[in-house]
Amino acid sequence: MISDREKTALDHPRVAQVFKVHSEYRLEFLTDDEPVDIRLRIEESGDQFHLQQSRFIKTPLQLQPDMPKCNALTPEDALDEAMQSLTTFFDMAVRTDLKPSASWFVPNPSF
Repeated sequence: MISDREKTALDHPRVAQVFKVHSEYRLEFLTDDEPVDIRLRIEESGDQFHLQQSRFIKTPLQLQPDMPKCNALTPEDALDEAMQSLTTFFDMAVRTDLKPSASWFVPNPSF
């Protein structure tokens, strides 16, 4: 939660919105060729929590990377959304006998 003191310090007519890092997780996601470092950052703004992640998943079964836009009411919901995105597509590809690869995880240029 952003304290009153922080709100005062950040108060300026040009500041439209303030995000504060609530939590950050660093995962080592295992593939057949090498582990992939993925960071999940949950930020709070007002009464919502926003998800940022360092990598998105794009398996050979997907046309585009899955880029969840998560605005959640709790940090746990934001974390669930991130993990569901990563694991659902990963597991689906593995079930079709594709070999898990580090290349399935594409960098997020905005992270």
